Amino acid sequence: MKTTDLRKYHAYAERLECIEEQLESKRVHDAVLGDSGEPAHECITKPVEGYIHGMGTVSLLAEKARCRASMNEIERYILGIEEKRIRTALKLYCMADKKMTWQEVAAEMGERDCRPLVKAVERCLVKIEQNENKKFV
Repeated sequence: MKTTDLRKYHAYAERLECIEEQLESKRVHDAVLGDSGEPAHECITKPVEGYIHGMGTVSLLAEKARCRASMNEIERYILGIEEKRIRTALKLYCMADKKMTWQEVAAEMGERDCRPLVKAVERCLVKIEQNENKKFV
C-alpha cells in the first residue's frame, strides 16, 4: 500500500458520515403488539428498528459496508507495521480525526523536520511491498 492509498481513510470516513445522514431519514422505529404464546397468552410489545426498503437504502447500506471494510483494511495494515515510529506516523497522518500534513505529524511526534520521517515511512512501505511480492512469487 502507498501513502496515497492509506490517506483515503479520511475520504472513507467522510463518505460514511454522509451515508449515515442519508440513512437517518430512512430509519424506521416502530413497535409490534403480539401474543406471548402459551401458557400465559400475555400481550407483549416488541420494538422494531430497521430501514425503509427502496429509496436507495440497499445501495447505501452496501456502500457503507464497502467503506467500513476499506477503513478496516487500512487500520489492519497500519497496525501491522512493526516499527513503532512508522506506525505512529501513519496513524497520525492517515487516521487522525483531522487531516494532518507531514510537518504537523513530525511536530506531534517531537521531530523538528518532517523529511527524515517521510523518507523512513516511504522506505518502510516499499520494504513491506517487496516482502509481500516475494510471498506470491
